[in-house]
Amino acid sequence: MFKRKVLFFLALIIFLGAIALTVPGWGDVREVATGSYPTLNQYLEEYGEASLPNKYVKVTIDQNLGCFASRDGDEDNKAEYYYIAWLDDSSFIAFKVGEEASKQLDAMADETWKYVDGEITPDQYNSEPYTFVARISDIDNEVARFYRSYVMECGIDESKYVVRYQDLIKADPDVLTVIVDKFLFHIIAAIVSLIVMLNVGGKLRRERKALVSFESSVQDYNPADKVKREPVVSVKQAVSRITFPVISNYYKKAKRGVLISLIIVILGIAVPADLYAYTEFYKPSGGASRVYDMDSNEDYQYLRKKSVAEITTEYYPVVVRSTGSSSADYIVFGQNALVIAEFDDAEYSKAIKAIQEKGKVILHGYCGEISDETAEYAIDYLNSYYEEDYSESDAGNLFGAYSLVIEDSYKGGGVTKSTVETVAIIAIFIVAFTLLGLLIQIAALRKFKKDLTYMSDTEYMGLESALASPQTYKVSEEIYCAERYIVALGGRRMIIPYSDILWTYHKINYQNGVENNNEIVILDKENGAYSLPSLKSGAESKQIIGRVFEIIKSKNPVTRIGYTQDNIKAAAETSV
Repeated sequence: MFKRKVLFFLALIIFLGAIALTVPGWGDVREVATGSYPTLNQYLEEYGEASLPNKYVKVTIDQNLGCFASRDGDEDNKAEYYYIAWLDDSSFIAFKVGEEASKQLDAMADETWKYVDGEITPDQYNSEPYTFVARISDIDNEVARFYRSYVMECGIDESKYVVRYQDLIKADPDVLTVIVDKFLFHIIAAIVSLIVMLNVGGKLRRERKALVSFESSVQDYNPADKVKREPVVSVKQAVSRITFPVISNYYKKAKRGVLISLIIVILGIAVPADLYAYTEFYKPSGGASRVYDMDSNEDYQYLRKKSVAEITTEYYPVVVRSTGSSSADYIVFGQNALVIAEFDDAEYSKAIKAIQEKGKVILHGYCGEISDETAEYAIDYLNSYYEEDYSESDAGNLFGAYSLVIEDSYKGGGVTKSTVETVAIIAIFIVAFTLLGLLIQIAALRKFKKDLTYMSDTEYMGLESALASPQTYKVSEEIYCAERYIVALGGRRMIIPYSDILWTYHKINYQNGVENNNEIVILDKENGAYSLPSLKSGAESKQIIGRVFEIIKSKNPVTRIGYTQDNIKAAAETSV
């Protein structure tokens, strides 16, 4: 009951918190309902160079630097185009529109560049402003890579100009859309917590009405009054006297399970650690020691996959395709060659800083493969930017056979940083699940050995003798009803004297409305409530459980059998 009370009040706190967090967003709903949006310029004046709030605003764009990225449309989604707006406060921000606005914005970009290049004066600037309602949001990483790359291509120095890493997404919001956008998580949290409150509250009410359920009644017992048993032999002595095959096999199997799990945990930690150490301390020799210059025709012919390679460039790499959450493929301009290079965001930032400070950068890494998709995007870029007419078949001649995967620490050992990271991620999941199982196995094994220490040599020999007797009823491979004890191999309590059992009943577990398995639940004087290892579903298991109840009743006539109101009440009132 205590756990349910905690769960109820936790759900109540989440419910009230979810409702409270919706309050600030109702202003947005009101603005959408009335159509009275604030203007972007109001926020520019208020926040200056700081990030703008995630709000719906009315935007008027009269200058932009062109389209820096796009997504093709399909049956489910319309095409998307990303432009860079030159705002009234001389800052820059990305904005996204649909295909219907692209022609007007392309014409505006042409006019903007004529003005920047001095071909026209401010008086001659003639471009129709583009006004729309937009939602200010944080720019996602994939778009940000193209955005940053284009900003540098345009010669915008971020140390002198404010480049906002946010975007304006054209929107036509309605009240329902805004409620879903602003409050979806809060609504879900409120609904889930409300369901939990109703469910748990109903159970608490029913429990009070029916006194208490079996599981909760255990908490009413006074721990000081519970049976306290002291070991009569050491753990080593208890284990050394095991001879009966059933107990011996369980003990060996349990130890083997612990050992296997421990080996998996050790390997899960050691393998990625060894790979990391190998990459860090690898000392190349022979061919692996050679660093090939990808800008040299003489060196290029010796390149192989995973060869150590470099290229020197004075130009900002141009992004052509995002390849992951933190990486993308770029075109690198060497003196004699164009190279496709894969940067993660950290390596790219480091390269840009080196170019800005030193005028050039040496890009170091290993040879990888150029995907067909990357080659296609790279060719499209060259065709659109340099007004060329290359075809996909020209990719090999333009970019060569290999890409350069930028990894400054790579020495040629064949194991890359990405490989180590992938192995480490897989190992973390394996170790986490195995460690959880290992802790459960260790706890069960310790409990088993602890139970054995409570028995004297005479008592234990009597137990093994009873298990070997034809009078012992074998419930399953894990449960045995002997003369004085129930032996449950793998349960919460392994050796259960009949005299300790206060109450037992049959519990049927269901999964998706279908009977899954059967359990014998026991309330005893020492460990409270627990279940014996489960039995499969079916009529046969129910007959077996009925036979177990008969044995328990014959050994301890005062034991209560069955989940009835009388037994629930008696369990709640029992003083152990």
